[in-house]
Amino acid sequence: MKKTFILFTFISFGLLTFAQHLHQVLILNEGYFDYTNNEIVVPASVGVYDPIENTYSQVLELTGMRFGSDLVIDGDFYYVAADTKIFKIDLDSHEIIS
Repeated sequence: MKKTFILFTFISFGLLTFAQHLHQVLILNEGYFDYTNNEIVVPASVGVYDPIENTYSQVLELTGMRFGSDLVIDGDFYYVAADTKIFKIDLDSHEIIS
């Protein structure tokens, strides 16, 4: 019984020590382009879901882009492929770097 308790304690400690914290969930909204009328109805945008507060907010609108297709996170930046461009964006401030 004592060995089981010690094993359980070590496993619990290991799981709690190396647990990851989820800060935000990035969501790429691809937008809507009306090909018949050749106009952007809803521009592509990036939103953030906060799982702790259970809230969603739009943080970036990619004006002039007909659609967004991919979002990739790399270190302190994330990259968005939209229409004919690839945007490099700061992960915390959501400012377009290039």
